[in-house]
Formats: sequence, C-alpha cells, structure tokens
Amino acid sequence: MRLFSRAHPLVGLTCLCLYNFAYADTEATVTPSANTTAPAQTPSAPIITAPQDELAVPTEANAPTDAMAPIKVRLPSALPSGDARNDRIAFTYYPANKAKVPATGAPAVVMLPYLGATNTPEFHRFARYLAARGVAAAVLTLPFHGARSVGDAPVNHFVNAPIDTVVRTWNQASSDVSSVVTWLQRQPGVDRTRIGGAGVSLGALVLHLAMGRDARIGAGVTFLGGGDLPFIFQHSLLTKIYVRSRPRRLSPEEKAKLRTIDPLTYAGFNRPRRVLMVEGSRDLVIPPRAAQELWQALGRPPIRWIPTNHLALQFAEPQVRRASFEFLQAVWRGDDLRAPRISVPTLKVGFLSGLDSRITPALTFEPFTLGHGLHHLPLVEFNVGLSGRGPFAGVATPINQFADIGLARRLNGSKFRPYLSFHVGF
Repeated sequence: MRLFSRAHPLVGLTCLCLYNFAYADTEATVTPSANTTAPAQTPSAPIITAPQDELAVPTEANAPTDAMAPIKVRLPSALPSGDARNDRIAFTYYPANKAKVPATGAPAVVMLPYLGATNTPEFHRFARYLAARGVAAAVLTLPFHGARSVGDAPVNHFVNAPIDTVVRTWNQASSDVSSVVTWLQRQPGVDRTRIGGAGVSLGALVLHLAMGRDARIGAGVTFLGGGDLPFIFQHSLLTKIYVRSRPRRLSPEEKAKLRTIDPLTYAGFNRPRRVLMVEGSRDLVIPPRAAQELWQALGRPPIRWIPTNHLALQFAEPQVRRASFEFLQAVWRGDDLRAPRISVPTLKVGFLSGLDSRITPALTFEPFTLGHGLHHLPLVEFNVGLSGRGPFAGVATPINQFADIGLARRLNGSKFRPYLSFHVGF
C-alpha cells in the first residue's frame, strides 16, 4: 500500500533510514486484559456536533449515473481555523454495492490518510474495495491537505508549529471526522449503528483521538499509530528533522496542552469499542513504545507487530485491505477478534562485522522469520544479503531494532561464521 506519496515529507528520509523489505509476520495479541482499568483522570468525551451537511444526498445536477460512482462532498468545519480555504471539509464518498448490503443497511467507514497526503490513489482503491463488498467508505482530506491547502506543507500545522496551533489543528481534524460520521449516518441505505474508521500514521493518531471522543465510531483499524504525544513529539524522527519553529524540547505547559489531544487521554472511553492495531517494531517515526502504551491503555486489543520502519506497508496494499475488511466484518458480526496475518518485505541497510571482515557495508533481505523475540521483533530471521566481501546467507536473532547477531556463510565461503549486523530497517 503506497502509504506515503511523493508529497509526504518523510520521503526525504530515505537517504537517512533505508527501509524494511522482509516477509515478516509478528505477534498478534487478541485477548483483552481483564484487569486493566480506565485512566484515573480523563476529561469527559462529548460527541462533537457536526454542522448541517450541505450535500445529504446527490442532487439531480450531481447525481452519478453509476449507483456506486464516488461522490465528492464539501461541508463546513465545526471547528474552523479561520482560513476559508481550510475550513471546508472535503471527502469522497463511495456508496456500497447494493447487491452486497443486508436489509439492515450498509456499514460505513471513514478513511484517514497519512501526513502530507495530497493525491491518495491507494486510499481510493481501498474505498472501492470496501464498497464492492457492501461497506460504504468516505476518504477524508485532513485539514491543510490537498483541496484544503493554504499554500504550505501540512507538517507546518500538525507538527512544526507553536503548540497552540498544533492543538487547534488536531482538534479540527478530530471534529471533522465526527462531521463526516454525522453525514454518513444520514445517508439512505447506511446502517447508522455500524460506523468504523481506518487510519494510517497521522490518520491513525487522529482516528484514535476521534474514537475516544465520539462513541458513534464503534470499530477501527489503525496502521502505524500510537499514543503519548509529548513522547512522540520529542522522540520521533519526523520532529527531529522538521521542527524548526519552536524548541524540540517541550515545556511542562506544552506537554499539558498536547495531552488534551492525546489518544492516551481518551483511551478509557475507547475501550468498549473494537480496534485493530498494526505497528512497526523498527518504526522511527512513531516509536514502538508509543504504540505499546496506547495498546495497554486500550485494554490490549488485537495487535500485529511487523518488523518494519514507517514506510514498508506500501508493499502490502492488498494485505492491508483484506486484513481491514476481515477485522471490521468480524466486529460487525460479533465474532471473536484476532489480528489478521500481514506479511511485509523487510530490507536492512548498514554494516556487517564478521564473515572474514572487520566491517563492511551490507544490504540484507529477510525472506521470512520465525517466532517473536525481544522488542516485538522476530525470534529468528532468515537472511540473504550482499556485503563488501560478496553475497551471503544465514540466520540471525535481533538484539534490538538496529542490530542482529547470527551465523552466515558467504557464497564462496567454506563454512558458517558468526557475524554482527548494524543497520537501519525500511
């Protein structure tokens, strides 16, 4: 799934981090903890009231000839920023295939893209996939993105801005999700009791926040999200590279303000609902600790850890669609919930010590892995690679997200030898 377009600011990181190619599938936790309790002090979680929609149903002038043709919708934002270009919610609605819709009506999903998304064909393919299977879908344009752009990069509103601006932008994004939910519930043929969401990266963070505030969103699938925004803002590679308008180290007052938009703050309200989390154990943008914290706060919902960084899911678009649909259908049928299998290619670039060399550049590919070890990484990796001394193949165990220890044999070698790998995954 092409989760990051050319417009995404993280594309520039490809020179810094190199990116995980390895078919990996990691741990799925499916049993909620019976002993978890809600946060001791959390704010009330009112549903953010959406304004009257301006396009409840297609008019004769804009009605599509195909019953499943997408419809472009614009609504006023309930929490305007003050810039008219940004304060018109934009989304594309994909009606469900009526042949696949039960008598009770179609479920509906709000889809939230990543930071910097402008043209998002992968999300529209995702929406068509759901619609063809009887699930209506709305692909939302987040504030300051695409048709809502005010002429600069969205990162300058969501991350690289004074904290008051950041908080206002995140609140608007959460409010806009609720506005779209209100619009969906009013559509003919939509089951207003079965509303879900799907989000990636920034979209995952916003969806977690919106679900904690709006009880109408009863199910969600999030990819590469997390909680504890003060921690993310101080440790994410994104903020380390792009934050220039304020000091990266947050003051106590700034941390307190960020907690008002932190998914962790609202996790207690989100627990009764059903969420699938898919996280990267080598993620440098949303650190694994942030995902782990939110998972604990949500009562340990189904989770799938994949040994990748923040970009590799673009190589697993069909699996992402299938896993999302299967999980949401399980929620709406009342089935036991589990994390569907997702295999993502993992590539590691760095240096290798051993195999007849003190240190040499190396490129390593993981065809497959076994088990679950420390830090949500595989227990055993089967590697093939190319170093300065030639091709090699072997097995290894990760020490952490940046280092492996293993045994391998060079193509022209006579026996297996130990080696250490120091790398960045992509």
